[in-house]
Amino acid sequence: SAGDIILYHSNSLLANLIQFFDGTEVNHASVCIGDGKVVEAVGAGIKCNTIRGSIRGAEYVIVRRMKTDPGTMQPVVDKANWYLQIGNRYGYEQLVLLAILGLTRKLQVNNYLSWLLRKIFDQAADILMKQGDRQPMICSEFVYRCYDEALPVAHDPYCLDIAPFPGL
Repeated sequence: SAGDIILYHSNSLLANLIQFFDGTEVNHASVCIGDGKVVEAVGAGIKCNTIRGSIRGAEYVIVRRMKTDPGTMQPVVDKANWYLQIGNRYGYEQLVLLAILGLTRKLQVNNYLSWLLRKIFDQAADILMKQGDRQPMICSEFVYRCYDEALPVAHDPYCLDIAPFPGL
């Protein structure tokens, strides 16, 4: 249904790298926009695809839907189509930063290394944020933004609650 989130598990080299660094079984995400289509962030940027074409090659997919029905998912679909129209490119540099972040979770970090990593991530975030509306995005950020930016109010029914990392 329109507004559903599809989470993918694949077994390609890139999928395995994403799973290794992220520590999750899922390596891709998209938003259904209705009529058998999804919008997703892929190597060529934000693109529309058929569901069948999108899930081709995945070992399995998980479909997620909001627990509470907001009445319509049109604001989420509209935001997905808006990103599709402005043509954001794929955020390869974000994948590299996420890989580094994933590796740092496995390191024992002292105060100096913690300070250094914070400086690196802050600088990288500043560079990425200066891209404006057409900033590069990876698939999970695209899905999150479609929901988070669906309505221009602080607490709308589409805001996603992201669970904190274990131990935090």
